[in-house]
Amino acid sequence: MNKAICGFLFLFARAGFAVEPLEEIIEQKYDVNPDATLSVENIDGSIRVYGADKPEIVIQAIKKAYNAERLKGIVVDVKASQGGVAITTTYPPRKNAVSDRSGTVDYIVVVPKTAKVTKLELVNGEVLVD
Repeated sequence: MNKAICGFLFLFARAGFAVEPLEEIIEQKYDVNPDATLSVENIDGSIRVYGADKPEIVIQAIKKAYNAERLKGIVVDVKASQGGVAITTTYPPRKNAVSDRSGTVDYIVVVPKTAKVTKLELVNGEVLVD
């Protein structure tokens, strides 16, 4: 059999066994002062922060993992007051550091344009402030 055809069949076969991640979306909205603060701590995923003209902080957290147990184990903890919002992400311990797919959380956060971003901590991923 032709090597190109064998390679194509191999790639096609692998794609057929690809596992799509499970996903859970969390959406929350908090009324805050125009000069509120924002703090986000995450390990894997992304943090995107956008400014708006409203005195509120809107959070969308998109959790992804390859099995239901891991998805449930990823915790998005939000502490909110009129003065600001602090988001902390906790992941379950990895059973096998090499092959364990621990999951990710992608944050989209809309804050008042006059808000103060005090902390955006991300170990692996992308941070955007617009």
